[in-house]
Amino acid sequence: MLLTTNRCGVRLWGVLCVLLALSFWAGAGHGALTVEPSALVFQNREQAETVRLFADGQPLPGGAVTSWRLLVDERNYSHMLRVSPADDGIRITPSDTAEIGSYLLVLRTARGEAAIRVYTPFTDYQSSIEALAQRMDVSIEEVRRQMGLTRRLGREQITMTLSPVHYLGQHIKIVMPGTDDRVSVWEVNGEEVLRGVDAHRFSHVAETTGPLLVAYHEYEDGTLIASANGLTEVVIEPAIPHTVTAGAHAHFEAPPGFATYRWKVDGEAAGSGATLRHIFDTPGRYMVKVIATDPTDPGPYGFRETRYEVTVTTSD
Repeated sequence: MLLTTNRCGVRLWGVLCVLLALSFWAGAGHGALTVEPSALVFQNREQAETVRLFADGQPLPGGAVTSWRLLVDERNYSHMLRVSPADDGIRITPSDTAEIGSYLLVLRTARGEAAIRVYTPFTDYQSSIEALAQRMDVSIEEVRRQMGLTRRLGREQITMTLSPVHYLGQHIKIVMPGTDDRVSVWEVNGEEVLRGVDAHRFSHVAETTGPLLVAYHEYEDGTLIASANGLTEVVIEPAIPHTVTAGAHAHFEAPPGFATYRWKVDGEAAGSGATLRHIFDTPGRYMVKVIATDPTDPGPYGFRETRYEVTVTTSD
C-alpha cells in the first residue's frame, strides 16, 4: 500500500484521522455516485456509523442500496457487517462474527456502485500504545515520547499517514518529501532499519502481527530537522468459510502470484502446489492454511497467509 506525505504549516493530530481516498464506480448513463465519509474505522463491535450516498450531488435514501459486499480482494465477507437503511442515510455496524481487518465495502444501487474503506482494528489507542511498549520493551512514556509532537524547522512540518490496519505479509510503502542534502533515517518499532542520503522511499513487509510504529527522521549537518511517525495494526487475513461433506474431495486454492506454497491441515503438512485436494473422513471443524512466498511479480504482498475455516458435515 503506497502512502504519500506532505509538508504544511498546520499541525495534524492522530494517526487515524486521515485515511485512504475513496474509489468510485458509476452506472452507465448516470452521473457520479459518491459516498460520505470516505472511510470508516470501528474500534469495537458496538460502534455504529452512518454513511450517505449522493448521485449528482443529491442525497439518496438509505433504501436505495439494493445489495452490498465486504471484500478482501474478490473474497466476500458480508457476514461481518450489518447494513441497514436509516432516516439520515445508511447505518453500518460490525456483526458478532466480524474480525480485525481492512476491507472494501461496495454498495450497489440502481444508479451504480460506490465503495468505502472499512477498518476494524477493534482496539483503542491506549491499548495499542501499551502493546507497542511491551513489544519494544520500553515504558509507555517512552513510546509516547517517540510518537510525540512532530518536530519542525521554522514553519515547515512533515506528516505521515498509515491506514489503521495492514495484513501480515503486506508491503507498507511510504514516500516522504525529503531533500537531497538531508540524511533520512527510518525506524520500525524503535529499531533503525534504513539510513541514507535521499532515502525518502521506504518499503517494509509486515512480518509479525501486532502494533507497528514507523518513524521517520531528517537530519541536516547532524542536526535533527523534522520527524514524523505512523501507527498501524498488523493482523492475519480473515479465514475463508468452507463446507464439505465427509469423505468427499475438498478443493482449496492458494493466492496467485507466488512461486512457493506450503499447505497445512490442522498444523500438519499437506502439500506444496498452488491448489490442494484433501479428503476429510470425520465430521467436525478444521483449519487449512497456506503460506505463499517468493512473489513472481511486484504486488502488495511480500508473502501471504491464507486460511480456510472448514466445516465437515455428515454424508446423510
